[in-house]
Amino acid sequence: MGKINIKSLAICQDWNKYLEYIDSDLKALGFRKQKDIVDKNDVYYKSYGEKYVIGVHIFDFRPHISNKDDSDYKIRLMFECRLDFDDNIIKLEVSHRVNLEIFEDMSEEFYKTMIKYE
Repeated sequence: MGKINIKSLAICQDWNKYLEYIDSDLKALGFRKQKDIVDKNDVYYKSYGEKYVIGVHIFDFRPHISNKDDSDYKIRLMFECRLDFDDNIIKLEVSHRVNLEIFEDMSEEFYKTMIKYE
């Protein structure tokens, strides 16, 4: 199980530093960084054996926020679990406030449920 030891979004004052924490922690957990080809945001992927892949998408909304002093979340995470069954791809995507540890558990349960329909 992976644990990202980064500062809480709610108390983060330096968003660039927050991105550095995410990058460092995810890489230490074995995730590899890529650019999403569609939305150009950073995404980190890790394979969990031959069962599934977990992705952590980083959405940086700072360039699109008019009030630069607004303390709302300027960077958001979305977790993705992707199952590849032959020619079929099945995804679970969660952008609710869960952490990586919880999402890993969710992904394992998702896999166990969906493998029945392969």
